[in-house]
Amino acid sequence: GGAFSGFSVVTIDAGSMAIADVGSDLFGVSLRTTTGGLSAGAITAPGNILIDSAATASIGALRTDSGIDILAGGNTSVTSADAVTRVVMTVDGNLTSGAINASGLTAAADINVTGDAQIASVTAGGLIDVDLGGALTGGTFDAGGTLTIDAASIDIASASSDTFGVGLRATSGALAADALTAAGSVQVASAAGATLGTIDAGANIDVTAGGDSTIGSATADGNLTVSITGNLSSGALLAGAGLSILDLNVSGDAQVSSARSAFILDADVGGALTGGAFASGSTTIDGGSIDLASVDGSGAGGVIANAVNGDAAIGALNSGGNATVNALAGAVTLGTLNTVLNGRLNGASIALDQGTIGADLEVAASAGDIAGTGAITVGGRIDLNASGNVGFGSLAAQGGGFTVGAGGDIAFTAASSSDRIAMTAAGDILGGNLTAPNAIQLSAARIAIGNATAGSIGLTS
Repeated sequence: GGAFSGFSVVTIDAGSMAIADVGSDLFGVSLRTTTGGLSAGAITAPGNILIDSAATASIGALRTDSGIDILAGGNTSVTSADAVTRVVMTVDGNLTSGAINASGLTAAADINVTGDAQIASVTAGGLIDVDLGGALTGGTFDAGGTLTIDAASIDIASASSDTFGVGLRATSGALAADALTAAGSVQVASAAGATLGTIDAGANIDVTAGGDSTIGSATADGNLTVSITGNLSSGALLAGAGLSILDLNVSGDAQVSSARSAFILDADVGGALTGGAFASGSTTIDGGSIDLASVDGSGAGGVIANAVNGDAAIGALNSGGNATVNALAGAVTLGTLNTVLNGRLNGASIALDQGTIGADLEVAASAGDIAGTGAITVGGRIDLNASGNVGFGSLAAQGGGFTVGAGGDIAFTAASSSDRIAMTAAGDILGGNLTAPNAIQLSAARIAIGNATAGSIGLTS
């Protein structure tokens, strides 16, 4: 049929329908089919617009100062939908839609589709609720209230909430979004992998994915949790307010440019962990192997780093309490180690260039050497043990004894202790000056040192 226009309510009921534009000057429009499909052009009315099709529906641009309700028993296409109080679409099939806008302050957009949906954009002054049985592809989704999207898979440009939270769930496939922003929390759950751009939340962020995933960056004013079954490539992760916790769990490899939390950082990576700065009040890192530019634990909780089956390499480690680094199946390599309390390094081999240790320093190499070239100052005692060689620059134990044991040689620039020095090597001891107020005891196949100053000196070779 042609176009329909009236001053009052426009109501059309038919078995099936194919008409042009429809308009009402004062009230609403109601179009209903009982057995077949419904096709209509643009529909404009100040009152409610109702589209009820027993089968498929093809509709032009919809515009009303009230609400829009669409019910369709088959595949549906909508050029656009612009309402003030609400937009509700219930489709038994697939949906293709242009921009959907519910502009009122508390207006809602409620989209329910049994199949797939391709939606250009959705904007609502209140909540947005999208529930699909199939795949969602689309552009921007912007809610004044809560925004929730559930679909088999999700691929959109962005999702945001001006006052509350954002929740996205892909029940069987992958999830992709370029930007996620919320005044409240952001929750992302994907049965497969997730490809995410920037995430910014005024409260918590929770990302869970069942496959390889990428994150551009994530900034939470509350807690930040990332759980990935697979590999992760991520930009900066920040849990930045108060007693916030950053919890990173990755079953495979993880490449993270930086990770920071105001309170606690806990990283558990099954494969190789590589990245930049990891920092928190208390920092715990477990990885198959670890290769990071720096690790900071500024609070009393300090730093614990464990490489389960590979190397642990950290450019600079700073701890407000104790610091422990373990790599029992690999090498521990530290450029700088600074602690307020104790420093403990355990690995197949150890390399430490420089540092300041507030209390004791304990270093053990179970299947290799201990090596260092710079100056290390220790507020307590020093204990170095290696199955291979031990080499260091200048070491000072300012609050206790200095003990070194080596299955090979011991070589050093200078050694001092506030108590005593004892060195035992299966090979040679080659070094510079030694100073201790009590005793110096050296035992090796060959001994060649500089000056030795102590209450008593014993050399055995």
